[in-house]
Amino acid sequence: MDLQAWVNEAFARHQSGQLNEATLLYRQVLVVHPPIALVQSLAGDVATSNGDPAYGGALLRRALVLEPRKSSFHQLLAFAEASQGNLEQAAEHYASAVTLDPLNVSAMSDWANLVRSRHPDIARALARKTILINPENPGHLKLLAEMTVSGERLAGARLMRRAICGNPLDATAWKAIGLVAQAEKEVASADQALKRSLLLVPSDTVVCARLGGSLSEQGYHRQAVSMLRLCVTLDQTRAENWLALANALHESDLSAAAEIGFRRSLMLEPGGLTALENHLVQLAKVDVPADRIRAGYRRALRVNPKSTRTWANFSKYLLERGAYSAAADAIKSALVSGDTDRDMLVGLANAYRQSRKHPMAERYLRWARSAFPQDRTIQSGLLMGHNYESGVSARSLYQDHKAWAADWAPLEEPLGYDVDRTPGRRIHLGFVSPDLKRHPVGFFLLPVLRHLDRNRFRISVYSDAGKGDLFTLELRRHADHWFDATGKDDDVLRDRILEDRVDILFDLAGHSAANRMGMFARRAAPVQMSWMGYVGTTGLDTMDYLVTDRFQTQPGTEEFYSERWLTLPNDYICFLAAPTSPPVVPSPALANGFITFGSFNNPAKLTDETLDLWSRVLVAVPESRLLLAYRGFDDPGIQHDVRSCLSAAGVAPERVEFKTFTYHEEFLGGYGLMDIALDTMPYSGGLTTCEALWMGVPVISLAAQSHFAGRHSLSHLSNAGFPDWVGESAEEFVAIGVDLASDIQRLAHIRKTLRQRVSVSPLCDQEGYARGVEEKLTAAWATYCDEL
Repeated sequence: MDLQAWVNEAFARHQSGQLNEATLLYRQVLVVHPPIALVQSLAGDVATSNGDPAYGGALLRRALVLEPRKSSFHQLLAFAEASQGNLEQAAEHYASAVTLDPLNVSAMSDWANLVRSRHPDIARALARKTILINPENPGHLKLLAEMTVSGERLAGARLMRRAICGNPLDATAWKAIGLVAQAEKEVASADQALKRSLLLVPSDTVVCARLGGSLSEQGYHRQAVSMLRLCVTLDQTRAENWLALANALHESDLSAAAEIGFRRSLMLEPGGLTALENHLVQLAKVDVPADRIRAGYRRALRVNPKSTRTWANFSKYLLERGAYSAAADAIKSALVSGDTDRDMLVGLANAYRQSRKHPMAERYLRWARSAFPQDRTIQSGLLMGHNYESGVSARSLYQDHKAWAADWAPLEEPLGYDVDRTPGRRIHLGFVSPDLKRHPVGFFLLPVLRHLDRNRFRISVYSDAGKGDLFTLELRRHADHWFDATGKDDDVLRDRILEDRVDILFDLAGHSAANRMGMFARRAAPVQMSWMGYVGTTGLDTMDYLVTDRFQTQPGTEEFYSERWLTLPNDYICFLAAPTSPPVVPSPALANGFITFGSFNNPAKLTDETLDLWSRVLVAVPESRLLLAYRGFDDPGIQHDVRSCLSAAGVAPERVEFKTFTYHEEFLGGYGLMDIALDTMPYSGGLTTCEALWMGVPVISLAAQSHFAGRHSLSHLSNAGFPDWVGESAEEFVAIGVDLASDIQRLAHIRKTLRQRVSVSPLCDQEGYARGVEEKLTAAWATYCDEL
C-alpha cells in the first residue's frame, strides 16, 4: 500500500470511530515519513479522543512546529490541553486559532464552552460572533441561549426559541425553555415545553421530575404520580425523585405507597430534611403515635437546629395536637433561629390563646401586625380574639370592628349588571365558607340545604374547604351548584359570584380564619348577610344583615351592629344531632354518689372570670368534681394553670379531672361521665351546649353578656325549653347549680327524658326552622326589590 493509501485508510478509520486502528495506521505513516504536519495533527486528535491527551498534545505541538499558523492545529491542541485540565493553555490556543482564522466558528464555539462558567461575558461575545458568521446554524444560537439563560433567564429563553425555529427536534432546547418558564412561574408554557422535550427524549429523568412536580402543584396528583413513577423507574438512585413521588402519592391519599416513597428517599439521602419533614406530616395524618413523630422532628432538628421550616412544621404539629405549651416553646425557638414568619407569630398567639393567656396572644398578634402591616387577616384575628376576653361588650366589639373596616376594608364596587327584581321569581342564594366539613358551620348549614323549598330558592355553595371530608360530600349533595374556591383570590371568586348572579350571598366565616371579608366589603351580590360562622358584627357597611334570633342579640344594642338584624322566629341555628351519637347512659352520680360538673368547651373560653364562677358552684356543692375535656387539656401547663386558679378559690386540685378525646363519637360518649355542664363566659358554648343537652346533660348558663358570642347558650337553652337553667347573675348561676345537684334522682330523670324533649323542641325542628328562614329571606329580598 502506498503512503497516500495509508493516510486515506487511517483517516477513514478515524472518521468511523475505529480509533485504535487509525492510531496504528497513522504511526506507520509517521515511521515512514515523520515530518508530515497534517498526519501528526490527525494522529494527535485520535490519541486525544482515545483517552491519551498527553501524547496527542505532543504530536500536535510537533505539527505546529512545522506549520505554526495553522488555525485547526491550535484548535486541536486546545482540546488536548483542556482534556488534561490545562484550561489557561487551552484558552490561549483557542485564541490563536481564532486569530489565525477569524472565520473558524468551530474554534469560537469550543472556546466559548471552555470559558462559559469562568468568563461568561467572553463566552457570550464569542457565541454572538459565531451567529454573525453563520446565522443559519441553530447550534450557535442555542449555545448563546444556554449561556444567556444562566444570567438572564428570559433573554436566554427567547434565544432558545429562535434556536428551535432552526431545529424543532432539539430536546435540550425545549427542556431549557421549560425550566426557565417554571422559574418564571409560567406554568402552562413550562408544561408545554417540558412535554415536548419528553416526547423527544422519554428517558430524561430531570424533565420527568420537573413535569411531575408541576402537575402535583396544580392538583393533578394522579397524573403526577404516573409521571413520577416513570421517573423513578428510569433512575432509582435520586432521592429527590422519590420524594416528589411520595408527595404526590400523599396528596392522592395513597398513604401506604407514600410511606414507601418517603422511606426510599431517606435511604438514599439520610440527612434529607425535606423528605423527613414531609414524611412526618404524612405520618401525622394517619394517626401514627405522637412519640414517634416528636422523635422524628427531634432527629430533624439535630441535623439542622437552625432550620426555621423544621421548627415551624414541628410547632404546627404540636398546635394541631393541643400541645400548646410545647408549641409555644417550639415557635419561640424558630423565631430565634430564623426570620420573623407571619404564620409562626400567629401560631404563637393561638398557642397562648388556647392556653388561656389572652394578653400574651394579643401581644404577639400585635407584633405580627407590625411586622406584616399589609396583612388584614392578622387584624381579623385580633377581632376574633376579643370575644374571648373578659370585659368585652357589644359596644367595644362594634368599635373595634368599625375601626378595622375603616382601616382595611376595600371600597364598595358596583355589581356591573342590572338586578332582576321580578316579583315572585326564584331567589338565588349563595354560601361562602372555609368550614364546610365536620365543623359547627357544616353541621348548622346542612338543615338549611336539606329543607329549603327549591321551588322558591336555588342554592350555590362557594367552598374554601379544599377536599374536605365525608361531611363535605353530604353538604355538596344538597347544593344545586358547588364551586371550589380554595386557593383562588378574591377577584376570581367575586367574578364567579357576579357571573352566577347570586341574589343573597351569605358569609359563614366573619373574621375567623380563611375569611373573605375583603370580597364582601367590595360587594359580590345585591344583598349580603352574615350567618352561623361568626359571633357578632363584621363592621362592614356592605354586610346588609346579620341573621340572629330574639335571644342571640340583646334588645337595645342595635346601634352596636353595622348590619340590620334578620331575626328568625326561634333559634338562629338548627341543631342537627350526629347520627352516630351514642345512647344516653344513666347519670354517673347514681354510681359515684357525688355530682360531676363539667365542660367540654375550648380551653380558650375558660377565662379567670369563668373559673371563679365555677369555683363558687364547686365550693357550694362540697363533694362534687369537675371534668374538663377538649383538645389541649392533656397539656401539663394548662392543667397546672387551671388547677392553680381553682385552688386559689378553695377547690382542691384532686377534684379536677382532665380528658381528651380523639373522635367526635368518643367526645359525645364522654358526657356519660358528667352530670351537669357549666357554661363559659364571656364566650358562651354554642354547638357544645346543644350536644350536652342531646346527651342528657343539663347546662347552666349566665345571661349577663351584651355581645353575640356571650348569648349562644341563652338562645339554645331557651329554644330547647329550659330557660330556667339560665341565670341573670352569678348568684343565680350558683343557685341553679346547687338546686340541680341537690336531688340525684331528679337529675337522673332529667337525663333519661332530656334527649326526647330536645328532639321535639324548636332547637331541632328542621322543617319549622326552614320555613322561618324562607319567610325571612323572602321578605328581605322583597325589601331590596322595593328600594329603588
